Amino acid sequence: QPYGLALTLAQPAAAAAGVESANGAAGDSGSSSSGSSTRVVGSGPLYECVAELELRLSGTLGIEVRRVMYQYLLPHWHLAGRLFRANASGRLEQLLSPLLYLLSRLLLPQVMNINAATAARGKQRLVAEFDYVDSLLLTQQQQQKEAKEAAGQGVAAGADASTSNSSLPYYTCGAELSAADVSLAALGGYVVGVPASQMGLAWCPSIEDMPQEMQQFMQALRDRPTGKFILELWRVHGPLMSRI
Repeated sequence: QPYGLALTLAQPAAAAAGVESANGAAGDSGSSSSGSSTRVVGSGPLYECVAELELRLSGTLGIEVRRVMYQYLLPHWHLAGRLFRANASGRLEQLLSPLLYLLSRLLLPQVMNINAATAARGKQRLVAEFDYVDSLLLTQQQQQKEAKEAAGQGVAAGADASTSNSSLPYYTCGAELSAADVSLAALGGYVVGVPASQMGLAWCPSIEDMPQEMQQFMQALRDRPTGKFILELWRVHGPLMSRI
């Protein structure tokens, strides 16, 4: 897939309900309005927004989150080693987890060019990406607010304010969850400290587990609009995200 995840929108309950994705709904976006089942079919503003954002995220968050996190995790067996062991898929993999950790500590810094300098640049790129997504969310917040006011439904709440149990007031590319949101949540979840249980993992380091310098960085990202949005995505759509 050139954009990472397939450009299929959220379907957390669609399969069970037997709701089919729309393949030519009205409007240029090519998506249905059911909320629980929608599909981008390859043209129009929605497709362009999702495709552009997915491509951008895969080249920034997809690389830099791993680079920054591994810079702080790999030197510590109690962090990286436990991560490998706790999430092993079977008894054999669990037994081999110390070897996997040693190989990762030796090879990943070379393969991914991980060192103090590249991790520092990675942090700068992550901050820049959060700046960019912050601006997207502000635009969507304003657009959804105007749309609801025009429809006489009142003012839309912020993404970090009151939300329903099934959706957020707005997303990165419009009023419905898209593959771009799923990618943002999946790639950015670790760096804002999404709990392991929400991500479908047996264990992953929390913010408190990380070295002090990384704790401060993660907390700063977590407190930003994009960080809060990622946390809300996992809270509301966690079952969908954990199947990625």
